[in-house]
Amino acid sequence: MSAHNAPARISPATLHLSCIDLAQAGRWFQDGLGLIPAGGTRLMGRGPLIHDISEQPGAEAVRWRMLAANSRFRIDLYQFATPLPRLAPAGAEVSDIGYNRITVHAPDFQATLDRLARLGSPPIGPVTGSKPDRRACVCNPDGLFVEIMESDLLPDAPREPGREGSVAIRAIAISTPDLDASIASFSALLGESPGNSQVHDDAHEPRCGVRSAQSRRATFRGEEMLIELVEYASPGGRPRPSDWRISDQGVFAIAFTANNILAYRAMLERAEAAGAKSREARLDHPDRGSTFVRDGQGFLLELAWQDRANDFGYRPRPANRLVSPERWTVRAVTTIAAPLDRVWRALNDHERMGRWIQADEFHVTKDGFPDSAGYGAERLLITYGRRVSQQVTRVYPGHVGYRAIAGTPFNYHNGTVDASSEDSETRLEWTIRFRTNPAPVGKAVHPQLQQGIEEMLDALKDMVEAE
Repeated sequence: MSAHNAPARISPATLHLSCIDLAQAGRWFQDGLGLIPAGGTRLMGRGPLIHDISEQPGAEAVRWRMLAANSRFRIDLYQFATPLPRLAPAGAEVSDIGYNRITVHAPDFQATLDRLARLGSPPIGPVTGSKPDRRACVCNPDGLFVEIMESDLLPDAPREPGREGSVAIRAIAISTPDLDASIASFSALLGESPGNSQVHDDAHEPRCGVRSAQSRRATFRGEEMLIELVEYASPGGRPRPSDWRISDQGVFAIAFTANNILAYRAMLERAEAAGAKSREARLDHPDRGSTFVRDGQGFLLELAWQDRANDFGYRPRPANRLVSPERWTVRAVTTIAAPLDRVWRALNDHERMGRWIQADEFHVTKDGFPDSAGYGAERLLITYGRRVSQQVTRVYPGHVGYRAIAGTPFNYHNGTVDASSEDSETRLEWTIRFRTNPAPVGKAVHPQLQQGIEEMLDALKDMVEAE
């Protein structure tokens, strides 16, 4: 049977997630949830297609594909160089408007929670239920709420052989400002009405950090996954900023894929008839194609088709074949003769940071959350007239992540400092990753950065040990 007259089938196929640090995000999904790399590319993040989708001429990103145990679903991770991704707001909740939560089936429930906790994502609310029906919710480094379920919402759904170590993604929740309008939009797109399946009710929401939720819900059933639409009356869903861009941290789109071109065209026609606006750029290949649309609520959707015999984008690839956003890595390690808690306080104390950071001037320009040096904190370093702005992107016990947001000749510039206890001493490891354009600049500055972070760690060590 040809791809043109195969029985129509439309299913969720891809979650598109903009990340601050692609390497960190990839490690979280691989080591925490067992997802499998399926390749990556830099070229797909350039050119007219992504410019048209993002409405940002000059947009550029690196993309990694990650496969779950589902037979045909993946998570695509993006790290944008331009426009620079903006951090998700502090204190984000699942009720915020957008694609904010996925539900996964993890048979090794407790082991999964333990791995995620080591990666800085402990449960954000109570772990509920008892074996074999426990549930918990964590938040990943880029603000995506991930609900972990011990039992399978769709036990009869297909799973890909050989992926027993990976979770299966079973639901995507969409917080909408208008449930009835979203039901109409998704009913038109999918060619069917909501079903009787249920993923959550209001009593489940404390698990994801929301107390006393009041909402209305509707659920669509796919072959391997459920799509849950939720309109929150309390707490009210915070809208996206009026200047929201797809490069901003978080999920920016989901994809629905038909298994033949006729079903794809019919899906696109139904979506447009329901008020969705198509972007001009499209991908057209003999055995697959896609376009992006915005529905009447402003949600970005990718509508696609792919012959089931074509496994492009769904083939596992070695992790070392992933395209790295960065070209250069600088790393330094020191051991400080002081307990971890004392070193940690010194490392994150902005008032003392100017004593060991190599800068002529050091200023905190924006306080973080929940404290001055926390998530979203911004600081200005002035050295030899160069003004470098940094932003704290992630903090959890023993780990600080930051990035340069202005003033350097680099892009994809991320740094991490990891602290661990070794007997009565503390081990600090500082890593900086970056890319330069043109490439020879990186070769020139690499030894300077290496010397610089070694000297700063020595200064921090001297300061702490002298106190």
